[in-house]
Amino acid sequence: MNASDGAVVETPLGRAPSDFTRLAPGLAKLASELPRIACVVTKTERLRERLWKIDLEVENQGLLPTLAAAERAQSQGSVWFEVQGGRVAQVGLSRGGAAEVNAKPRPPNAWMLGHLDGREKVGVFLIVDAAEATNLELVFGTLRAGESRCATTLH
Repeated sequence: MNASDGAVVETPLGRAPSDFTRLAPGLAKLASELPRIACVVTKTERLRERLWKIDLEVENQGLLPTLAAAERAQSQGSVWFEVQGGRVAQVGLSRGGAAEVNAKPRPPNAWMLGHLDGREKVGVFLIVDAAEATNLELVFGTLRAGESRCATTLH
């Protein structure tokens, strides 16, 4: 089937060859399998006057990994994040409920989380220096899935 063959018809997205409408469900299914990073703040705890522990859950909601197995050996990581509104002092990771190594800094102000397989979740634990009532925004990035953001207010 050649999707560009056939009569031109009106679609919800504008005029297109009629065979495109038959391909749309398959394309939608394929898009759902692509890596998609989501994050949620699960806990915020004050440790000292300006020192906070932030617990997050980061998930690849797609079926495909953030980087193919063959490419992983050549890459420090395919998922990283930055924090806006505070200074990150330390980052810890937990995979499958077991503590793992600390995240690696990626100068000037980002941290590498490594890679996420399809449907994989990791716990991320931040130690942040910031004043009370500060709005922190966390921006997660990947090579394949673009950006995802989550935020919390320190109180």
